[in-house]
Amino acid sequence: MAMLLLQNLKSKKIVVTGPQRSGTTIASRIIADTMQIECIDELDYKIDYDNLKKILTKKDSFVVQAPAFFHRIMDIQEACSGVCFVIIKRNIEDIIKSEKRIDWDAASQIMEREANCATDYPGPISKYKYEKWEEIKNNLNEYLEINYEDLSFHRFWLEDNMRKNFKDKQWKL
Repeated sequence: MAMLLLQNLKSKKIVVTGPQRSGTTIASRIIADTMQIECIDELDYKIDYDNLKKILTKKDSFVVQAPAFFHRIMDIQEACSGVCFVIIKRNIEDIIKSEKRIDWDAASQIMEREANCATDYPGPISKYKYEKWEEIKNNLNEYLEINYEDLSFHRFWLEDNMRKNFKDKQWKL
């Protein structure tokens, strides 16, 4: 399913976003490999919006992983014409398990809530982001929703039991 969806993308400027721990790292790598374009990890631009904006405006084709800038989707669309947003949909309980597995600390969660103006939101930040996505997606020029499990078609995919000891940012054995 995901392969077919990727083949129908018009844009070669792709921003992969969604909640942290939803699969944006592996999704970015799979999309870039499938489309044969450069993959830019969030660590490559130091999770800095100004650095990201330079990449977005100077390159003609890319897949950039940007879960930390979910709250800047509309700014990104304004700064970079022709961008397609890909959101990774994953079961919230699985996201929370992944956060616990890598010991995603309270400070990181607080920063994520503050960046997304969700400090008073009672549930998980991942749920908040998915609710916000439903509010904004129809204002985007191009977007694609990919279910995390639909990435299993690709050779980079590893089953849960092979990922149980993965660290943050690890996407292969």
